[in-house]
Amino acid sequence: MIRFLLVFLIGVAVGGCSGADGKRTDIAPDSGPADEVGEAGVREARGEPDAPGLPDVPPASEVGPDGTESVDALEVTVPDGPQDVPEDVAPPSPPGVEFERFCQGKSWEATLTPATVGKLSGSYLGVYKDFPAGTMEMSKFVPTHPFRVDMIRVAFAGTGKARLRLLTTFGRSYPGGYPDISLPEVNLAEPINLELTEADPEEFVEIDVSGQGIYLLPTQHYSLVYHHFASEPFLAVESVPVGEFSRGLILVPKQFEPYGIDGNYRMELVGQYFCSWDDSERWLGQDIPQPFHEDGATWGAFGDLDGDGHDDVVMSAGGPTAYLGDGKGQFTKADPPLFPPAALYSNMTVLGDMDNDGDEDAFAPTWIGWDGDGDKVTILDGDCNDGDAAIHAGAEEVEGNGIDEDCDGVVDDGLSEEDVDADGLSVADGDCNDVRADIFPGAPEVPDSADNDCDLGVGEDSPNRVLLNEGKDGFVVVPDSGVETRDPTGAAAMGDANGDGFLDVYWGNWLKHYPDAPSVPDRFALGNGDGTFVDATEAALLVPPDAQPCYGTTFVDYNGDGLQDIWVGNYQLNPNFLWENQGDGTFLDVAEAVGVDHDATGYMAGHTYGGDFADIDNDGDLDLFEPNLSHPRTMPDSDRSRMLINQGPPDFEFVDKAPELGFIYDEGDVNAAFADYDNDGDLDLILATLYTGHYSKFYRNDGPAGFIDITYETGTAVHDAIGAAWSDVDEDGDVDLLIADREGAQHNQLFINRVGQDLPFVQLKLEGTKSNRSGIGALVKLKTGAVTQMREVKGGGRHMNAQDSRIVHFGLGQATSVDQVTVRWVGGKTETFSGIQPKHRYKLVEGMGKAEVIW
Repeated sequence: MIRFLLVFLIGVAVGGCSGADGKRTDIAPDSGPADEVGEAGVREARGEPDAPGLPDVPPASEVGPDGTESVDALEVTVPDGPQDVPEDVAPPSPPGVEFERFCQGKSWEATLTPATVGKLSGSYLGVYKDFPAGTMEMSKFVPTHPFRVDMIRVAFAGTGKARLRLLTTFGRSYPGGYPDISLPEVNLAEPINLELTEADPEEFVEIDVSGQGIYLLPTQHYSLVYHHFASEPFLAVESVPVGEFSRGLILVPKQFEPYGIDGNYRMELVGQYFCSWDDSERWLGQDIPQPFHEDGATWGAFGDLDGDGHDDVVMSAGGPTAYLGDGKGQFTKADPPLFPPAALYSNMTVLGDMDNDGDEDAFAPTWIGWDGDGDKVTILDGDCNDGDAAIHAGAEEVEGNGIDEDCDGVVDDGLSEEDVDADGLSVADGDCNDVRADIFPGAPEVPDSADNDCDLGVGEDSPNRVLLNEGKDGFVVVPDSGVETRDPTGAAAMGDANGDGFLDVYWGNWLKHYPDAPSVPDRFALGNGDGTFVDATEAALLVPPDAQPCYGTTFVDYNGDGLQDIWVGNYQLNPNFLWENQGDGTFLDVAEAVGVDHDATGYMAGHTYGGDFADIDNDGDLDLFEPNLSHPRTMPDSDRSRMLINQGPPDFEFVDKAPELGFIYDEGDVNAAFADYDNDGDLDLILATLYTGHYSKFYRNDGPAGFIDITYETGTAVHDAIGAAWSDVDEDGDVDLLIADREGAQHNQLFINRVGQDLPFVQLKLEGTKSNRSGIGALVKLKTGAVTQMREVKGGGRHMNAQDSRIVHFGLGQATSVDQVTVRWVGGKTETFSGIQPKHRYKLVEGMGKAEVIW
């Protein structure tokens, strides 16, 4: 978690000041850093002291000091207290066609239920003040169900002119259209001009908008913006109840970063829910309680760990934990544990059969920073405490403080026999830090940036590991496997790069010191087929001119030549890599040539995380969804998430079609995973999206109609989600979904598919003989009538290895038979398999040609 706190700092904090009676009466922004939230997220109150006001900023061009603006607006004069709501308002127009799918043939009017979106329940805190004209104070609203807006309620303090706008959002964080919020397409209602002659922050101004026919889609994000004509009037701010988060944001003209707030603005949308679905109607549901629901893990990997034919799952939180599946959807925590204590600090677990003995082995890297304290001395160069910039090789030794500042293994003169920290050892006994009781010779070495055991090494007992599966004895560490580096690894994947039948591994690394370049180089190792590896990074020419901070990777045959290439998603506005396999043991970066390095806007790239390749249009080549963390303030330079469509031979270039296909820009996208959840014959997408106030999104592939957001119907809006993976855990013929989040009490949420089994399917388990036993890298094609679908068997990857089941799943749509199944194994050999019928799972063994029924 510390790593993410370092990487994602974005806003500017807002403190509070107290009046003479000790109560918070006025609140003004300061210049402190925000916590780790999205730019529409906010934090719990920080309790900071008095803070300076905002700097003097000229008025925004859109709004003059007198409140004039060249737009039509609803004029409301508010002398005091709430506005009376007219009783003779004309009935509103009905919702548009986009709401029909929620109503399912029912009359929307018959389902109306009074509701308030953004309902408040806190206590009054005060106001933020000293803003220049043009400042925007905003609250974000995310309706739980389809919603009709009848009234806008806002509480002010002070007098003067004000303007309110109900808008869409930009990046699901800023006001829609930002910085030009006057655009008609982002305004959901007429702008509302207010003349406040008196205002009480404990009383709401109520503006009736029921005649405007304003309808909000469920799970989508909207904003209510107070646009300042002058500093006054002020918006009332109240406390955030325990367990909730603030929805407020302040955007000041000509200031690059927004301000989060310590509270909620007193803003509500009052109206009616309609055509609401309850949990039992959702297409996916959390039907089965699981032992990992409250596990602190944030990433999961599916695989058959115990060889019983059912998918199990490995959760990574303080090391890997195995949960064994029964094939009916229920998991049980492995007892005794399957993973050894040596893997305690692994931050992810990539599964694959490294020794070709028929079971799942694991690559388990550990995040170990190189220069966390920024003293320019890494842990490999003699820094014995990477959490303190005053301690490193060559530093000045401070006499008498009990600390080895210069990392020479001796504290002061090494003669003191006093045991200051009461750990049982003195400086004379070799204690290298006599003020910390957890540091002494023989202490357990943990990856906490310190030399715990006084051997001048940091984190040396927790390097990357290879873990071989020994069946009932669980996983065992392979000594001297060849991967034992100490790296800040953010992504890893397996594949067979040289086609020798043995799995290889690529792992991508982070910056030496955030936020400064350079990065720790990525690494690539060739497998020997026995759990040992040989570093081949330089020999394979996988050395870019500048190492980049990696947050996503996967093996993929992007051009269909039978050779596995390697895609790498890079952070910090750096271009991504696509290492094309040259077939001679070397790779060439073709990312720029084929259009996956970054978009065409500006010279900067994006903050790319866990991408996923899949043939979304059934045209025989692999497309790429590239998720990007992309803050609205950096637009248009920072890349948004992209849906890159492979144009096929001869050049296999990619073209971004995200807007045309219906994908909505969200600043927090981090992990993408394709699967055919409804068995209709094309691939749908789950998108994990992090940050406070952001939620995972589920897109259904509707072919020529593009992708439709069905997060509401599937019930899969998970707050601050970080990972997602697919598996048919109950073996009923459709894929189920695991989503992991960072903030909720239930960190891991398993959604059981309730609708996919309505259509036929085929599931295939591949087993290589000449190629690797796991079948990783094989391309499978299934033909039904005029449609040919394609899947690639994957060896993990994405961000922090959110790994799907290796069972290849095809939905057949309306087809009642299978015409042909072919497998192109790694290396290029293509084989046709017979005997495959719908609604079964088969085993396909390389060289056999006939499918074996599993069930």
